[in-house]
Amino acid sequence: MKREIKVLTRIGIFLLLCNTCISAECRVIEPEIPAIKNVWEYCDLSISEGPDYLFFENAGEGGYHITLENLAAYAVVDYAKKVGIGEEDWSLERIIYRDNHYHAFVKSKSGNHIYFLIDGNWDANERYIVMADIRKDGNAEIELRNGYAYNSGLTWRSYKEYYDGIRKPETDYKIDGGSGMSGGGMFDSMYGYSSTYAMYAYLDSVGEKSCQWEIDRNSAYMGSGFIADVSFMSGSKRVSMLIDVSNAAYAVLDESITSDAGR
Repeated sequence: MKREIKVLTRIGIFLLLCNTCISAECRVIEPEIPAIKNVWEYCDLSISEGPDYLFFENAGEGGYHITLENLAAYAVVDYAKKVGIGEEDWSLERIIYRDNHYHAFVKSKSGNHIYFLIDGNWDANERYIVMADIRKDGNAEIELRNGYAYNSGLTWRSYKEYYDGIRKPETDYKIDGGSGMSGGGMFDSMYGYSSTYAMYAYLDSVGEKSCQWEIDRNSAYMGSGFIADVSFMSGSKRVSMLIDVSNAAYAVLDESITSDAGR
C-alpha cells in the first residue's frame, strides 16, 4: 500500500512539473516570429526632379535600353537624395535581369559603389532595394577593408564557422563556386571559397538536402572587390545571395525580401 502511495505521489509531482512547464517556462522559450522587414524604397522623385537620359558618365556604352538606364538613374538620384550623398558622377557598371528583378551596379567617380535590386515592374511599383551602399570614406554601418564600409537593407548571416573549419556541413554538398581554371572556373578563389561556405551555411539553415549546386557564371558579379552578387542552381532550384567576403557573411534574396510581403 505504501509503495502504491509513493508511485502515485511521483506521478502527481511529474504531472505538476509538466503543467508548470506548459503554463510558464515553455511559453517563454517559444521562438518569436519576427516581423517581415520592409526593405523596399519607393521612388519619390517628381518628373521635374528626375535625371535625364544621359545621367550616367558612360550612358549608352552598355547597349542597354535607354529607358532601363533611366530607371536605374532614378534609383540612384532618389536614394542619394534620401541619404544625403550629394551630387556625384556615376557610371552604370552592369545591369542584369534575374528572378523578375533588375540587378544594377553603379560606381561613382569618387569610388563609391551601390548594388540595387530594382522591381521588374517599375511602371506599377516604382521601387528598389539597396542591397549594399559601399562608401569609400567608411561612413557606413558595416566595416570592410581599406577604409570602406557599407549600409544595406538586407539581413546578413555569418558563414565564418564553416570558413574557419569549426563547423562542417550537415550534408555532403557538392558546390561548384566557379573558382580556379579547371572545370570552367572563372572567379578568384576568394570568391569561390566564400560562395561555397556561404552555401553550406544557408543550406544547413533551411534543411535543404540537394547535393549538387553550381554558381551561375553568367549572372555573378564581383565588381566592388568586397561583395559578390551570385546565384546558385540545382536543377530547377535557384538560390540568389549577396556575399560579404570581408566579414564572412551572406544575405539571401528570397521571397520574403523580393515579394510584396514586405510592403
